[in-house]
Amino acid sequence: MRERDDMTKAHNWQTMTLRQMIDSLQPGESKKSSEGAYGMWCSIERSGDGETLRFVRHYPAVEGAHEGRVEVFGTYRYHEFV
Repeated sequence: MRERDDMTKAHNWQTMTLRQMIDSLQPGESKKSSEGAYGMWCSIERSGDGETLRFVRHYPAVEGAHEGRVEVFGTYRYHEFV
């Protein structure tokens, strides 16, 4: 049972709704929102002033590159979601 509890804590983002995730973001914070195939994942970021939400895709590094690519695919005012 303990292993299950540890797993739940480690993957809490998988059980949160989008609303819960956005409501839990503090200004300047970012949280993983989903995982895709081939190491790709998405996150939600809240700007430092707390006014803007960004939805971001993270792509893994390809051979010969030190960092993966990042793509902002949505930008919204925080208060549009509250």
